[in-house]
Amino acid sequence: MPVVGNGGQARVVIRDASGRISETTTSFYTAPLLLRQGLLDFSLEAGFPRRNFGTYSFDYQTDIAASGSARYGWSDNLTLEGHVEAGLGVLNAGAGAIFPVGLTTLVNLALSGSHTEDGSGVRLFSGFETRWGGITLTGSLEGSFGRYGDLAAATSIASQ
Repeated sequence: MPVVGNGGQARVVIRDASGRISETTTSFYTAPLLLRQGLLDFSLEAGFPRRNFGTYSFDYQTDIAASGSARYGWSDNLTLEGHVEAGLGVLNAGAGAIFPVGLTTLVNLALSGSHTEDGSGVRLFSGFETRWGGITLTGSLEGSFGRYGDLAAATSIASQ
C-alpha cells in the first residue's frame, strides 16, 4: 500500500485452531485518491442546470445537460478516471490517472478536450500530494488552450 496520507498502527491478532494467539503490530497508510484493484466508482447526472445560484430561487435553464464520471482501480497503484459532459452547446471529455511515485507521493495527471459553439480547446492538469513527517503538501497546475469550455462555464454565461 502506498505510504501517502494519514497512517497509523494496526494491531493484528490471530488465534489458530489450537487456541494459540499470535500478535503483530504494523504500520499502515492510506491514499484516498487511489482505488483498490478492480473497484469502480462512478456518477451520472442529468437535468436542467440552475442559474443565478444564491440570488434567485427556481431559476433553471430550459435545455437539459448531462455529465458522467468514472474512476477504476486498474491496480492497487494505478487509478484511471474519465469524465464526459454534454449540453448547452458543450461537448467535453477527458481522462486521467493517479499513481504513486516513491513511497510518499501521489501524482495526478489529466487531459480533457472540448468543443463548443465558440470552438475547440484542451485542458491539462497535473497535481501531487506528498507527506513528510506530520506535514501533507499538495499542489497542482492546470491550464487551458484554445477555446476550452465546460458545463460550469456554459451555465455561468447563460445566467448573465
